[in-house]
Amino acid sequence: MRIFISKKEGMKHRYIAIFLGSISCISPGMSFSQDQFSTDFAPIRSELQAWDSVRGEWLSNSMIAIAKNEPIPDRTFPENFTPSEMMSVVPSGRRENIRAIANTNSTAQRDRIHGNSWSRMSDFMDRPSCQPVTGRSYGDPHLSTFDGKAFSFQTVGEFVLAKSGSGNMEVQTRQKASGTDFSLNTAVAMNVAGDRVCIYADEKPDSDNSTPLRVEGRSVMLENSTYFLPHGGTIRQEGKEYVVTWPTGEKVSAQLSKTSGMGFMNVTTQIFPCTRGGYQGLLGNANGIADDDINTGRGYNYTESANRFNTVFGSSQSSSYNAQLEKEYLNYLAKDFGAYWRVDRMHSLFDYGMGQSPEYFTDLSFPRIHRTVNDLSQAQRDNARRNCEAQGIRGNDLNGCIFDQAYINLPPNPRPVFRDPTQGVVLTTVSREGVKRNVNPPATDPTKTRSGNVTTPTESTPKPVIRPVKEGSTLGNTGTQQHTESGSGNTKVPAEGTRTQPQPAATKQPEIKTPATNGSPTTTRPVTAPKQTTTAPVPATTKKPAPTRTAPANSGSKSSPVIAPGRL
Repeated sequence: MRIFISKKEGMKHRYIAIFLGSISCISPGMSFSQDQFSTDFAPIRSELQAWDSVRGEWLSNSMIAIAKNEPIPDRTFPENFTPSEMMSVVPSGRRENIRAIANTNSTAQRDRIHGNSWSRMSDFMDRPSCQPVTGRSYGDPHLSTFDGKAFSFQTVGEFVLAKSGSGNMEVQTRQKASGTDFSLNTAVAMNVAGDRVCIYADEKPDSDNSTPLRVEGRSVMLENSTYFLPHGGTIRQEGKEYVVTWPTGEKVSAQLSKTSGMGFMNVTTQIFPCTRGGYQGLLGNANGIADDDINTGRGYNYTESANRFNTVFGSSQSSSYNAQLEKEYLNYLAKDFGAYWRVDRMHSLFDYGMGQSPEYFTDLSFPRIHRTVNDLSQAQRDNARRNCEAQGIRGNDLNGCIFDQAYINLPPNPRPVFRDPTQGVVLTTVSREGVKRNVNPPATDPTKTRSGNVTTPTESTPKPVIRPVKEGSTLGNTGTQQHTESGSGNTKVPAEGTRTQPQPAATKQPEIKTPATNGSPTTTRPVTAPKQTTTAPVPATTKKPAPTRTAPANSGSKSSPVIAPGRL
């Protein structure tokens, strides 16, 4: 007997067969892809495990996590190292072998499914051979770019200080008015490889005034110790200085201080100019050319003014002409250049209290007048210069120091030197059993309300105080002892290498998930056009959701009108 099937039913069965066939083809392919990645990575894992079975296994898994933008595993050894710091203590021969393997795979698989992961791994391995450079925003504030360009930036608001094209690093600063003509850095916010870290010297975003540090919007208190971030970074606190280190090696120092009862900070950023995708922001592009660091690329006519100022300033031409050009130059920096790097609601990394937003901290009319060193008397300049030079201030930082000393009596601030936490460390054999974690997750403030990206608490939790473990104490339950401290550098560990007690395994740090814009992380928030003219803080009523984070992608996410085209 012949069975007749309608044409419609026949097509339906055909589509089902095609679908089932595609599944049978795709699944083995995906499995093969994952197996291929493991196969290609196996030589790197073998090199690291041959070096140190415990630290090498952790570093292997951390490298994969960094390549895939995932949280790294818990540390199972006494040192408080980031993955980049751990890689720096691997013997140079093995390190070069690993670098060659990563670069070979990065080239061979550029257009394949794991091409981006291998590119990030290759970028990570290139860091030890790349000389880092630093840039600063300090005093009232004065900026010194990665390429050595120095200028004053007397304005008010929130700005992108530095941002990597690779998407794993961004630093934003908040400048607040101190009087009518001067401003200071009062806060810094960072994307640390996917973890959002903020430090507030003045005007906290919540009711907790016991600590300036927030991780994912929640308070963390350190007592001269180290805090571990989920994606491999660390926060080290010593006195009034907080040093944030990325898992890939970048660093930010926030030195907290006070003047006239107002808290402020000096922010120093260290990056690697060989990083894939380069850098942008107030601190320039780190391409080795100082003259293009204030080039926004939007065709502004600032170039003629800036070049005239740079040529005439200090020459034999009239001082009145110099003063006119300098103030024209400063006005461009505060207005056009500043507007280009202002932070909007969608891209802000800061925490905000109820009614706050980037517009709340913006004053487009500031400064009312531009002050310069040339406005000072010769006696004032000479006295300030002596004080600055006595503190070792030289080069590009000298004019900024003279300005701050003479006008607002800020003490000289020498450029900080980032200490290498691996210096003097001698590694010893450790067990696999110990697990090192933070004492507690960030504290929850029961009075905090959700506004912007501030997290609403669900319960009241005591604020964690992360204390260094006393000498001779153990790591986890392994019985492995901490190295003692000494200045001999023989078999001792520096004072920084303190440990924290383990927390319950169920505790987990929240993650940032940010959709990318041209490869750099952003935060997903409602887009509301900001007010373009403010002479006083204007409360904002729009709330923004907690940030989310995804792997960098060339997406075209919509930005606020404040952000200039071509910047993100």
